[in-house]
Amino acid sequence: MIQPKVSIVLATYKPNAEYLYKQLNSIENQTYKNIELLICDDSGSTEENFRVSKIVESCMNKVSYKIFYNEVNKGSNKSFERLTIESTGDLISYCDQDDIWEIDKIERLVKVLIKNDSSLVYSDLAIINSIDVKLKSSFKKMNFRLKHVEGVDCFFRLIRRNSVTGCTMLIKSEIAKNACPFPNQRVYPHDHWLSISSSVKGSISYIKKPLVKYRIHGSNQIGNKRFINIGNLEEYYKERIFRQLERYNFIEENVKLNQKNRLDINKERTMVMSRSDFFQKPNIPNLFKLLKYIKYDFILITFEIIIFVVPREFGRRILKSLSKH
Repeated sequence: MIQPKVSIVLATYKPNAEYLYKQLNSIENQTYKNIELLICDDSGSTEENFRVSKIVESCMNKVSYKIFYNEVNKGSNKSFERLTIESTGDLISYCDQDDIWEIDKIERLVKVLIKNDSSLVYSDLAIINSIDVKLKSSFKKMNFRLKHVEGVDCFFRLIRRNSVTGCTMLIKSEIAKNACPFPNQRVYPHDHWLSISSSVKGSISYIKKPLVKYRIHGSNQIGNKRFINIGNLEEYYKERIFRQLERYNFIEENVKLNQKNRLDINKERTMVMSRSDFFQKPNIPNLFKLLKYIKYDFILITFEIIIFVVPREFGRRILKSLSKH
């Protein structure tokens, strides 16, 4: 059987040379051979472009590659969008600049995607630090609320919370290209947007085995920070409530949904509106409206009741503390 071609797309931004060497070597030594590597350097600097090209040239001997350069820094979403459009493979695998892939990562993902005829497949990942020491054997051990979703009906769960980490993902090229243009990073990171787009096209598969050593260090764009840009109640409302309503509107405007998908969004929107009402007026009627949804997300609803009811300064301190972890 002819192996489908896999385009590995890698966005770089002023990368740590040692980390990038290790990532590239793990691509160079993949057991799956029908691959191409497309790189977009988003550093916006001729000097950085040259440095990245030299690192790639020194590492890649067996895998064909092509490098693109953004004249100005555009961010990871737009860099990955460009690479998605430029890719020529049947399948696309998204790649960070500082991780290490297991040698059979692509081979395992391709096998499962073909076997299940999935639109997207992804895996768990292990956590390493700046010197390659394993910190956690599973991403779940860093996020107790994480639930990896799979199957034919993932849309409802993915619009609420993403479980697909981009560097573990393999997606059918047609689906990824149809998801372009990618939204602004603050609306949806590329992996969340692609997982939602995939969930309306078909099934999603999940591999429990960690296929990526995901590096946590001081320069991570996302890493393990759960409360980025949130230091007070107003910022929490903007990022966790108001922005969620924006996201539902964006999905409806940019994804072809069926009737069930629309019902799922309306159900979620109603819950978010109740959260919004309680933030604006934390009174008894709005509390009872909010409590109707506690069975859907006990931890979230309980947390918001606490931070919205306690004196604002205490709520701010709680959020400030969480933003440091």
